[in-house]
Amino acid sequence: MVLKPKESVIAYRCPHCGTTVLSMVGTFALSGDLIKLKCSCGESELILAYTKDKKIRLSVPCLACDNPHTFYINSSTFFEKDLLELSCKVLGINVCFIGNKEKVLSAIEKSDEELAEMMGEYSIEDLGRMGDNTEGSISDAQVYDLVHFMLIEMKEDNAITCNCKGGEGEYEFKLIGNDVEIFCTKCGAKKTYEINSVQKASDFLYTDHLDLK
Repeated sequence: MVLKPKESVIAYRCPHCGTTVLSMVGTFALSGDLIKLKCSCGESELILAYTKDKKIRLSVPCLACDNPHTFYINSSTFFEKDLLELSCKVLGINVCFIGNKEKVLSAIEKSDEELAEMMGEYSIEDLGRMGDNTEGSISDAQVYDLVHFMLIEMKEDNAITCNCKGGEGEYEFKLIGNDVEIFCTKCGAKKTYEINSVQKASDFLYTDHLDLK
């Protein structure tokens, strides 16, 4: 029996010409050193590569920020989720879409509508200045999405410890003022993190381990 390789559609919006760059990525294609998805205008590219621990590292261009955003995703999440949206935490806009083709295209259409509304209020120059404001505030909705995404990833990686045996904890969170409290629903272990600014949210995004004891 021949096994069909896993595949996912990935897309990003070119910050130079505005074109949506879309491609199919398979496990076999990604088994090499890296993949570069370039826009036809030649001014931007999205880079995918496996890390030593077999996660997928993505370097994604952004409409507002000068530097691309870096994300680390489990290969199982990358190839098995119907839709995964990665966002710029500064502006709260999605910059990368991964998953089933139909759902990716639908998400891009919705994102385009949201971006059009934003562009009605701001110019490209305004977006760029906002991208430089790394100490700016971050909305509750952005905090929720960020923490929810992090807990799923870290739970899969067994990167959260509490008073339960390894891998047996169940984790939830709640917003308390300008902070977020992450807790285990089984043993009650908890810890509060400051995440009320873009910089603090970014620091939290790159946390490797959460110890709730």
